[in-house]
Amino acid sequence: MKPLALYRLTWAYPNVTVSGLPRDRDEILRALQSEPSPWPSIAADAARVRLKSQDAAMAWSILPGAGQIYTGKLGNGTIRLSLALVSAAALVVPIVYMAKHDEWSWQATALSVVGPMGFQVSYTTAYQDAQRAVFELNERAEAAFEADHPLPPCPERGQ
Repeated sequence: MKPLALYRLTWAYPNVTVSGLPRDRDEILRALQSEPSPWPSIAADAARVRLKSQDAAMAWSILPGAGQIYTGKLGNGTIRLSLALVSAAALVVPIVYMAKHDEWSWQATALSVVGPMGFQVSYTTAYQDAQRAVFELNERAEAAFEADHPLPPCPERGQ
């Protein structure tokens, strides 16, 4: 059952840990290549499938929309980045206007309060969407790989 467990770990996400088994995908693939045939050829093919990293998507999502661009959703990322920039402008422009003209207006104050709220919503939803996009992208890559590479017979599973 060890080869099957290693194979399944190949597709598991890095935040999943099982004691006694390797955690890093490359390390898992190396361990799988040391198992009896036909696992080495499957491991070599699996190594060529590039998965996206949820950690990288999280890091890119510091800038709303960049996580979507990382996952290949250019249109979605551009829209989210634009919304974040509009929200930031809604915060800054009224404050600069009131300071420059030395006058207070409730409309400018209201707009400068709405800006940070819009930015927060944009930021939070962009972060969540980037994480979901990585998960879905990796799931599709795994499904495509498994459709092309049926599992070899496993005596431990009665095959």
